[in-house]
Amino acid sequence: MSFESLVLVVDDDPQICIMIKRLLERHGILTIVANDGYECENIINYQCPSLIILDLHMPQRNGIDTLKIIRAKHPNTPVIVVTGGGQKSDTLNLANAKKHGAEMLFTKPFENDLFVASVQRCLQTCN
Repeated sequence: MSFESLVLVVDDDPQICIMIKRLLERHGILTIVANDGYECENIINYQCPSLIILDLHMPQRNGIDTLKIIRAKHPNTPVIVVTGGGQKSDTLNLANAKKHGAEMLFTKPFENDLFVASVQRCLQTCN
């Protein structure tokens, strides 16, 4: 994987953003971060990432609302949704994310090798 692809990670937890960014960049995937749905929207107004990794549970603007904005602005950009799990609404939210076009769904904590392989596969097949 080369730095031709740009992945945007959207998560309100800075530690998760840093962890995913470092993980992907170790595999040659250029990664930028947004700490909420509003920052994501600002970024996608000016850039079209190759892939967006989106947290479902964020304050101010949740992942589903952010996913709808992503789909309106960049309908062909693949989105991988991640969630911390543990909430009763997760099953419904994950189904809702799939309905709005999420390519893949992951529950945190996820297995790093599987996650990276899925990101690489999505970058190869979705773009």
